[in-house]
Amino acid sequence: MTKKRDIGLLHRFAYPPYRMEAVGQDEVLVCGGGGASKTGVPNLLEIVRLEAGQGPLPAVRSLGRTSTGTEAVMSAGILGAGPVAVVMAAEGSVCQEYQVDANRKFTKGRSVRCPASINTVRVSPDGAGVALGLSDGSVRLHRLSDFGLIAEFRAHASEVACLDASPGFRRVATAGGGTNEPVARLWRQDGSKVTELAPPARLTGQVAFRHCLLGRPESVGANEAAFASLLPTGRARGKAPCHLAVWDLSAGYRLRACVSTGPELTSALRLSDEGRFLGLATLDGTVSVYAAFSLQRLYRLPQAHSVFLTDLVFMPPLRALRAGNDWELLSVSADCLMRWHRCPTRPTYSCFWPLIGAAIIVFLFFYALSELGL
Repeated sequence: MTKKRDIGLLHRFAYPPYRMEAVGQDEVLVCGGGGASKTGVPNLLEIVRLEAGQGPLPAVRSLGRTSTGTEAVMSAGILGAGPVAVVMAAEGSVCQEYQVDANRKFTKGRSVRCPASINTVRVSPDGAGVALGLSDGSVRLHRLSDFGLIAEFRAHASEVACLDASPGFRRVATAGGGTNEPVARLWRQDGSKVTELAPPARLTGQVAFRHCLLGRPESVGANEAAFASLLPTGRARGKAPCHLAVWDLSAGYRLRACVSTGPELTSALRLSDEGRFLGLATLDGTVSVYAAFSLQRLYRLPQAHSVFLTDLVFMPPLRALRAGNDWELLSVSADCLMRWHRCPTRPTYSCFWPLIGAAIIVFLFFYALSELGL
């Protein structure tokens, strides 16, 4: 008999994975490790591939890896969905570039040293540059072509806990890690502030922003939106629920929706590439998926992992559709496990079939009446 804990189990790593990024249709960059402690747990960047397995679950095969020395990479960005890719990894206060060839061999490239530790790395969707969120509350924007500094500005009084960017750094979103700044902020490429995204009035003073993402939900068309996870603070922590919120950035930064996600603290938040789905993970190991436009919950697997989740990543939509799924999601946690979640595509039927069926029934009814001479 299959244990519930074994459902969706894909792979067990030799190190705790902290960050994932999809590479093309079937490959994933995994970053993590044991840090500077001499426990024998390696610090690695690794690319794995999802392949057809013996049963319903895909199999995982390692294609290539490289050691990151004494630094466990907890945040990284990647550019390139084809055979060649560029990885930007946060290694302490250094943003290190790695070139990845078609054979998935890693070659160390250029690097940028920052005045503080790097908490979060984001490569802009168009590959124009890389954004770095630092532990001292500042943000640095660099060109990828020559690593030249585009802008540097102070975003928060404490650390930058989360950061995201739109193409060309037209917008940069940041969330601070301190409770004294319960806001997320939007910035321009030159470091000037656009606006602040405050929580709903009923939650003012009770929550702080933990994640802030930028995207374009398909139901909103071309309008950009900001998504954020809100965690209770102070005395409310552990009692009050967490929340998930979305703002329409083209309509005066209007709050579109805000929903409760439960009492467990949010540990990871991811938006699918096409902007349809939001993946949310919690400290108790639960995985949920929400519709990005309405924030309606579509999926929930309680305690998918035995300990807190470190990251989620949606596989590209083409792979999901090819397998007959609306979405495919991978989750990793400090228990060194990777699990697979999916939602099979619901069958759709044309509205003409019920009409045709009704017409056939009516025809048979009158035909039977005529045969009986009625």
